[in-house]
Amino acid sequence: MGKNIHSSFYFVTCLCIASASAVCMLVMKNKVKELTKELSSINQLIAFERESMHILTAEMSFLSNPKRIKAIADKNLDLRSPQKHQIMKIKDLNAYFASIESKEIEGNMHNNE
Repeated sequence: MGKNIHSSFYFVTCLCIASASAVCMLVMKNKVKELTKELSSINQLIAFERESMHILTAEMSFLSNPKRIKAIADKNLDLRSPQKHQIMKIKDLNAYFASIESKEIEGNMHNNE
């Protein structure tokens, strides 16, 4: 009888372990399916974003074409070459700004009187 109880105990123990293993395998299988779907979705998103980047790169190349920009500027802006009096040396800028500032101060003094 004792031998029969031990063999029944081992049988039940093995059955419990096998059942627990089967449940764990099922849970893992479902998790792997879920992660595989998520990975597939992410890969599709990556492919879409790469295609978008390709399109945006082509669009940026088109929009920043210097000939295109010049044609638009010529059409919409009234740009002319600078006149000689509009060009000065960098070393002369401080004196130029000082003269503008003194004219503004004089103008403010006359307006306040």
